[in-house]
Amino acid sequence: PGAPELCDGKDNDGDGIIDNECCPDGQMGILYVNASATGINSGVSWEHAFTSLQAALTAAKKCPLVTQIWVAKGTYYPSENQFGQTTPADPRTKSFAMQNDLAIYGGFAGNEPSDFNLSNREMISNKTELSGEIQQDNLIHNNAYHVILNFPPYENPLNHTAVLDGFTIVGGAATLLVDNTDAHLPHSFGGGMMTYGSTPTI
Repeated sequence: PGAPELCDGKDNDGDGIIDNECCPDGQMGILYVNASATGINSGVSWEHAFTSLQAALTAAKKCPLVTQIWVAKGTYYPSENQFGQTTPADPRTKSFAMQNDLAIYGGFAGNEPSDFNLSNREMISNKTELSGEIQQDNLIHNNAYHVILNFPPYENPLNHTAVLDGFTIVGGAATLLVDNTDAHLPHSFGGGMMTYGSTPTI
């Protein structure tokens, strides 16, 4: 009793509640993301959905009780790099990162109930884009190197429990060259998704 919570799926502080300080009220099971949401942006419902996917990914990393993220139609841009930096020296290193034991689903209208059958999503009418157009200026040279970067030196290798389903990935530009001639790992490969040494479910 009295020990700090460690966000590990256990009741470290002995108060009978698992990860209560890591998982705000209602942040368990499914987190919701909708760029058009106007509520309190806690992610606990469509009404109060996060407006950025990055916010939901950060919350899920802190809260092991979150197993899914549902993302409504719209376009979403990465806002931090693999180290959690929102203003990295090179803004193009910003990218999304998948996580083990977390399924990220797109293709929602933004009003589906929590028991909604995922096979009934309308992918065309509810197109959900992940975009590397981080400057939103229609110039490819300053786009993110990767829209999604799953690279083991930065995180643990992914397995089949890391799921990405129902998205269109656009706007990545893995164009970095060392001394203008030599390829750079990872930033010369995988503009849409760079996955190295990992086996996520796509």
